[in-house]
Amino acid sequence: MIKLTLAVLILGASVALAAPHLTVVYEYTAGSDGSRRNLHVFRVEDPRTHQELKSALTQKELELGVSLVAKRKPPSQKNAGQKLYEINLFDLATRRYIGN
Repeated sequence: MIKLTLAVLILGASVALAAPHLTVVYEYTAGSDGSRRNLHVFRVEDPRTHQELKSALTQKELELGVSLVAKRKPPSQKNAGQKLYEINLFDLATRRYIGN
């Protein structure tokens, strides 16, 4: 049990240090009025390996990212009813979103 726990801790630490930033992908449905419906975090990943790391961010950090995407220019009305995706980069060193 101790060896397994140690292996998990080492693997977790190496994953956390693998990339200086994470890619956060958001999914939503474009509304006919230009709104983003059902906006949520779809995936959090290491951009180099594409390994999913959703647990690398706190709930507060995930919610902040959703609010930042919600403030962006609204989607075009021609995309109404379509599922769309947007990304943010999250800097692990500063624990902040890049470019927002």
